[in-house]
Amino acid sequence: MQYLKSSNFTTHEATFQQAITEIQTDRCKFIKEYPTTITLSTGESILADAALEFYLNNQLKTPFSYTDSKAFCEKIRKKIGFEPIRYTLQVWIEKNIQQPNFTTEKKNWETTYTLIEGIELSYIREDLLDFVCYVAVCYMKFGADFDSISAERLFNLVEATGSNKVANLRENGSGGLSLNECSYHDIDVDCFANDAFAIINIKIKNEKLDAYEKSLDFINHLLNLDFPRSYQIQFSSSINECLPIENLPLAPVHHFFANALTYPELHPKIKVYAEKSMRRYAWYTDLEDENCAMPSTFAVLGLGLVSSEYWPLVQTYMDTCDDEHSSIQTAFTAEFIKKFGITSETLPIFISCVLSVQEHEPHAIFEEKMNQKSNLELLLSCKNNFVDYLSESQKEAWKNDLEGMIDYVWQNVIYAIWGVCFSKPATEVIYRAPEELKQLYREILQ
Repeated sequence: MQYLKSSNFTTHEATFQQAITEIQTDRCKFIKEYPTTITLSTGESILADAALEFYLNNQLKTPFSYTDSKAFCEKIRKKIGFEPIRYTLQVWIEKNIQQPNFTTEKKNWETTYTLIEGIELSYIREDLLDFVCYVAVCYMKFGADFDSISAERLFNLVEATGSNKVANLRENGSGGLSLNECSYHDIDVDCFANDAFAIINIKIKNEKLDAYEKSLDFINHLLNLDFPRSYQIQFSSSINECLPIENLPLAPVHHFFANALTYPELHPKIKVYAEKSMRRYAWYTDLEDENCAMPSTFAVLGLGLVSSEYWPLVQTYMDTCDDEHSSIQTAFTAEFIKKFGITSETLPIFISCVLSVQEHEPHAIFEEKMNQKSNLELLLSCKNNFVDYLSESQKEAWKNDLEGMIDYVWQNVIYAIWGVCFSKPATEVIYRAPEELKQLYREILQ
């Protein structure tokens, strides 16, 4: 496929100018397949990020307009998303704003910016700083979780000028949400959301159902808007309940959903929240390292212990988890089996929990509950028909080697139940099994 790129700015300037006009007037066609391109009404094809770079470069030749530049970026973002243009925006800011005006010092993840001696703040136009803040907010709203680091760097860049723009964003948000959308206050609850820094603040003033219902309505409405998908919930109340699951971090979001779950009437709205917020590679930003958790975590785990009505939600959650980085959900598995045991209904949930991580730690309750004939027969049937226990996304991801992947993840299942591995071979488990169950153990483990 032939398309114009940034190296063609000089030789095809008129075509790029035409692209700018057609983007602004919605006359061109966006092709989302990589590499993302724009097809003009006259047939020429241009890389979308090159058209953006050309536009921004031209903006620098005249007094830079934040309003016009933001509107142009939004035209493109709404057509193809933020991901195809995020790198172009980052490089353009580095080349045209950061490098000419600042020295930088990096230490670990922190980057410090200092205005080059002799450069006055007035030299860097207010509209340029507004544009940097806009891009930072886009990182927060539309980027992956790690993009919050890029956003923070851009905020630091603006603060290094002495500008109060970032302070205003911390206080009031980006301005992209109306007052009714970003705040709610009454006698029972205070709610406030800051979309620029991805914070939802909930203060319960009266501990009752209505207060939590209003809070859930507030949060669920936010998630219908352009609110960041990775965020934190700051929560304060006179009561801090905990889910009946050991080893979960005692974070504010944990307490909020544990409190809300004490009202059965709110369970349907909590489920709505879970469905809206659940997204792979999104995170609660105040939980890190081994406690990192995808939004919806505490809502889903709490509902999963309420009734079988919510078990399909648990399966969806486990399938959505990033199995390379998230393991907090495995604390749920033992509590689930303790409460509901091993049955034909619970076994698929157990399997989905085990497969939600690369290696689920064994727990004594799994071996204990499995050590009876009916449950071993269920597990053997599971082994012989394991494809039926996989989600559609797993089948699709493993379609090129489905049989090999089934053999691999089955080893994870028997490791989670009996701890079978190099240091504890299957023969040892079979040897310790009751005589009347040894054959079932052999068929399952060998």
